[in-house]
Amino acid sequence: MLKAEQLLRKFGLTDREVQVYLALFSQGPSTGYQLATKNELTKSTVYFVLEELRKKGLVLKSPSTNKQLFTAKDPNEFL
Repeated sequence: MLKAEQLLRKFGLTDREVQVYLALFSQGPSTGYQLATKNELTKSTVYFVLEELRKKGLVLKSPSTNKQLFTAKDPNEFL
């Protein structure tokens, strides 16, 4: 996993962005709440970081009827 973290940092991600991206990538499609609880982060931090990752094109947000699911894009698409 260290190699992936180093590559993501070279891509310009912050430590928190790397943490959230890797958690989302390993967990699969998740809500911000699911990410926060499984990774011991605050919901506000997770949602802020997810939005930053979405702006950078690394995370997709797909709204459903009652919750938003986030999906990490394949790292091969941007590395």
